Amino acid sequence: MEKGEKIVIGVLAVAIIAAVGVFVYYELPEEDSNGCEDTVLTVTYQGDEWAYTLCDLKDLDSTTGEGGMNTKAGITDPSSFKGVSFAMLLADIGVLPTPGLQMNVVAADDWSQTFDMAAITGNVTTYDATGNETNESAKPVPLFAYQQDDSSIGAEDGPIRVAYVAEQPVYTSSRYWVKQVVQVNIAHVVTVSYNGTDTTYTRADLEALETVTGDGGMSTKNGISGPWTFTGVSFTMLLQDVGVADVNAVNMTVVAADGWSQTFDAATIQGDLTVYNASGNETNSDVDLTAILAYRQDGAYIGMDDGPYRVAFVSEQPVYTSSRYWVKQVVHIDVEDV
Repeated sequence: MEKGEKIVIGVLAVAIIAAVGVFVYYELPEEDSNGCEDTVLTVTYQGDEWAYTLCDLKDLDSTTGEGGMNTKAGITDPSSFKGVSFAMLLADIGVLPTPGLQMNVVAADDWSQTFDMAAITGNVTTYDATGNETNESAKPVPLFAYQQDDSSIGAEDGPIRVAYVAEQPVYTSSRYWVKQVVQVNIAHVVTVSYNGTDTTYTRADLEALETVTGDGGMSTKNGISGPWTFTGVSFTMLLQDVGVADVNAVNMTVVAADGWSQTFDAATIQGDLTVYNASGNETNSDVDLTAILAYRQDGAYIGMDDGPYRVAFVSEQPVYTSSRYWVKQVVHIDVEDV
């Protein structure tokens, strides 16, 4: 091989190596930029966690619409947004938008906004293009947007942000439009109302209070059911936590998800009611009965059929009480001084 040939081959080898280097340099960032590797949104629900990449979100059914914000400075121009609706994300993790559901949306800087069932389902105040409230029938759809005006949402507001949209431009309060969303914490809550103040409890909040565990069952029209072992918070503890000074001087109305309710007087709140034996007959047995808001049954968290929160009456030994007091799917408790 001549010297000139060696030089040409050497130049070609360097060119090939350089080309490969360029190929690798440009290919790797492109793979990252398509959004299929990095988690952009973490969703939690009752102790479970889901991690979504941008590709994961784009694989879900999308919603497209137009929306803008009502801010302190006035109405912003509407934009077209595309993303995953709140309802779609809930369906993807197997959660139904039922009464008592709450969604806490967290931004990259740790700022957060809590969405109640009304906000989750789009039942929020809407405004016209001049900033006045409107009664138009178009209900906005809340979504986790990843695209704005046909482009990816930049780092200043995205890559994920909350937007409320409709087929025609709709305007909603800017407080709901969380930008740079990185986490969504979903929970079922129970709200206790007393003296004009609402106190909302997640399961974690209830577990942080002093707990009661005991056995109890129901006396129904069809006979005795149970017993089961329940864990929860006593009514007395819950009332004290919301600021009731004298639990003997209040009534409380417990409301279920379907709107059914039962009122408890002071005696019932403290477990003073008729008890039955395993045969369904009234008994004069002296038992220390405790009324609780339960979140565990037989060692497991109570499912949505009866829970996640329900009323139970328990004691150290199995005890049976009238089923009419055993409110299931509790979402609200109204407390009144008497």
